[in-house]
Amino acid sequence: MHARVATYRGADSAGIEQALDAWTSRIEDQLESPPEGLEGIREVTVLVDRENGRAQVIVMFDTEEDLRRGDKALSHVSMSQAGGVRTDVESYEVALHRARPS
Repeated sequence: MHARVATYRGADSAGIEQALDAWTSRIEDQLESPPEGLEGIREVTVLVDRENGRAQVIVMFDTEEDLRRGDKALSHVSMSQAGGVRTDVESYEVALHRARPS
């Protein structure tokens, strides 16, 4: 499994809420019927630090090729409408991924 981690900074609390609403809507739509390049998405996690105006969006893919295609498709996603900027995008191989059973 592979992960793309995008870091955003500089938004105020209201801006983070606005961006989170937009991301949630877009993610829900795209997981059901993904646009070209995003077919390989398996999981999405959004971490926010409202107090410090930061967010990280972690997108998981099954293969490195899916990650490359997804990175290209996601490169336009921003937080500029919320007053923040994307400061970093990194890719990782996921060495360990476990969840407790429900």
